Amino acid sequence: MNGPEHWPIGSPTGSLASRTIDIWGWRMDEISLASADLLPPFDVENLASISHSAVRQRAIASTVGMRQILSTYLGITSTELEIVRSDYGKPSLAKKQLIDFNLTHSGDWILLAVTDERVGIDLETPRRLRDVEALVRRISTHWELDEWLACPADERARAFYRLWTKKEAVTKLDGRGLQLSMAAIGLTELDSNRSHALWPDGSCDVSLLFDNDTGVAAVATENCGLDFECRRWNARLETDG
Repeated sequence: MNGPEHWPIGSPTGSLASRTIDIWGWRMDEISLASADLLPPFDVENLASISHSAVRQRAIASTVGMRQILSTYLGITSTELEIVRSDYGKPSLAKKQLIDFNLTHSGDWILLAVTDERVGIDLETPRRLRDVEALVRRISTHWELDEWLACPADERARAFYRLWTKKEAVTKLDGRGLQLSMAAIGLTELDSNRSHALWPDGSCDVSLLFDNDTGVAAVATENCGLDFECRRWNARLETDG
């Protein structure tokens, strides 16, 4: 699948189709620092405490987009949206709703997955790594390591990112994040883009969303066979008026 730069531009309509995951993508530089005015005081205070300007910009772009999109689904304003975090840091809606969500960002892009069941999404922008094999050995089952070692040498770095991204999406669905050991998650490939994930106290479906110049992205879902509706959020229109 193409990356978010090629997705059709749109805005949420306020409804979520059955057995569908809505994936929204936007660039960090599409949301200005002034857009922090769209956030509730609690978020503004937290963001203002971030001293590094690039990190603060990324946090503002992520938080503004997440709130604007989710509030449209719920029919409320973005400042009315109540978001809490679990003991492991996973954000969720404070009041039980019919939707779940998960956010990821890397490089220039932010992705938000919205659906009616537990979901995890991860995006990675590949960079040069010094010891890929050591990383693979740390996160792999024995059969995943064998499969990786069987890859041609010039394809191994990319294969690592596909493995890592799928597993991190699973840890985010689980809710424990990287507190859940990636080596404890076994992936069984079902086809070129989809795998079944199994770990000691859970299982899920995980799909490769895209693998291209933008990066590598994967989505983990409780059930298999869900459709992906991928759109590029019209961030400038929604935040600049």
